[in-house]
Amino acid sequence: MIKYILSIVYNEKGIKLCKLGNYDEAINIFTKAIEKNKNNATTYFNRGLAYCYLQDYPRAISDFDRAIELNPNYAGAYNNRGNLYDYSKDYSKAISDFTKAIDINPNDVSVYLNRGNVYDYLQDYSKAIYDYTKAIEINPKDADTYCRRGIDYAELGDYSKAITDYTKAIEINPYYARAYYNRGLIYDKIDEYSKAIFDYTEAIKIKPDYEKAYCNRGVIYGKAEEFSKEISDYTNAIKINPYFAEVYYNRGNAFAKRLQEYSKAISDYNKAIEINPDYAEAYISRGIAHKYLHDYSKAISDFTKALEINPYYAEAYNNRGIAYDDLKDHSNAILDYTKAIEINPDYAEAYIGRGLAYTDLQDYSQAILEHSKAIEINPNLAKTYLSRGIGYFYLKDYSSAILDYTKAIEINPDYAEAYISRGIAYTDLQDFSSALLDYNKAIEINPNHAEIYISRGLAYNSLGNTIKAREDWQKAYSLGFTQAKDLLDKYNEKELSVEKLLLSEEYYIEGIESFSLGNYKDAINLFTKLIEINPEDADAYLNRGLAYYDLKKYNKTISDYTKAIELNPNFVEAYYNRACVYAVEFQEYYKAILDSNKAIEINPNFLLAYKNRGCAYM
Repeated sequence: MIKYILSIVYNEKGIKLCKLGNYDEAINIFTKAIEKNKNNATTYFNRGLAYCYLQDYPRAISDFDRAIELNPNYAGAYNNRGNLYDYSKDYSKAISDFTKAIDINPNDVSVYLNRGNVYDYLQDYSKAIYDYTKAIEINPKDADTYCRRGIDYAELGDYSKAITDYTKAIEINPYYARAYYNRGLIYDKIDEYSKAIFDYTEAIKIKPDYEKAYCNRGVIYGKAEEFSKEISDYTNAIKINPYFAEVYYNRGNAFAKRLQEYSKAISDYNKAIEINPDYAEAYISRGIAHKYLHDYSKAISDFTKALEINPYYAEAYNNRGIAYDDLKDHSNAILDYTKAIEINPDYAEAYIGRGLAYTDLQDYSQAILEHSKAIEINPNLAKTYLSRGIGYFYLKDYSSAILDYTKAIEINPDYAEAYISRGIAYTDLQDFSSALLDYNKAIEINPNHAEIYISRGLAYNSLGNTIKAREDWQKAYSLGFTQAKDLLDKYNEKELSVEKLLLSEEYYIEGIESFSLGNYKDAINLFTKLIEINPEDADAYLNRGLAYYDLKKYNKTISDYTKAIELNPNFVEAYYNRACVYAVEFQEYYKAILDSNKAIEINPNFLLAYKNRGCAYM
């Protein structure tokens, strides 16, 4: 009897010590209680709790085991042992213990919540919802349980019920920032942006340091094209948490994609990568920004780093392919597009990129196959029809080209480039009236596109309307297309017949188009034909020299620039370009300086010539 009484006394003393946080001494006292009475389940349970506070989980489990052995209906012991199994990631045992505790005491809210949390972690959301619902039946005033259930409804895509639960949580606790935040997430997903902004704003009012609310509200401002507010929210999130890599990434995207401020974007991507060196998406975005700044080596380096982090990142291969294409390294570009397609066979953009690479390599049949595959995957991309149409055009299949240009226009009625291309196809078919209609529409969409006026002028000229042809070429010249002056000059040269003039202008336009597409051999042939018609055309020699340069035929480049200067001793562009070749390709800096001096003498405001001369002096 005395031992029994002492056991009770020790047990009570142990409980008091636990309340004071003196868990080691409490364990000693509980142990004395057990020595006096080894059959008291409550004492084992209490010592198990003390071991829990000291994070000595194996001994805690051992004590809960003993408590259950002595009292198989000890719901609290099952519940606490279940928590320890949960902590130890032994989820099946945890669920078993919580279920047993519920069988013993079906009115204990905490056990339903505990089991629901395990199901939640295991992504068994339906069972988690069942447990949270039972907890709400027992205690309908717990805002947090509604919030938890709302999260699981959202995971199951039942956004209506999720919103209802978050709203109920807010009714119970109007200062529940997380409930506003979670409801905002749902409104964002269902494109109710004004409601999402309201909820994120309320969350921020309640919790001013809620960086995730700032971040998500910033994303919505971006969708609404309120870019200053977007960037302001990201900046506030960064002030709260300077180590929030995702926010730097988002702000970088805002600078790059919305404002085209690529240097600022790169600075933010740098910070995101500094915080998280394995942030593959940040490397991709930084690479794209470098590409827009024409720093292709850095772009390729970033895309390569992203692939080191994730070798199955199709977007990284695609973007690196684009960078290689920009460097005219079409072989490596095709390899990367092919790898992207191997990873994602439905990657339409990779097929488009590979098609454009084949176009640059003048393999038009293969380019058409690539674009056709992209159209099969996504028949609503206007640019794909335009690109395939260009392939058909170069194969002189004008009817197929026109069909594709027409489809591009159906998808995007404001696609100026498609109207221009269709107009050129009609021109080659000598359907000048149809060509004029397309050029007119392109000018209506983009009245500052100088080359459209050149093409329309040629169509007018072919129809015998020389007055309108001259007006269009004069307009092109006023928009900065300096070659238009050459057109006008040639038009006024009486020794050139009308037939020769038309033919020379066609060679000139086709040569410029071929050059812009990277078809340098075609461009050289066309400018050579132009020179045969008019051997005094300094512009033709200059442009042929540019094409020779891109084919790395530097001696021929120098020869053409020199001929251009002979024909026009004040041809500043010819002096400048020849200086560049002397300096970069031949390291003949003295000649480069002489040419730069001449260019500056002709045009004292030619800044690039000063820069070139400065580099040569170095």
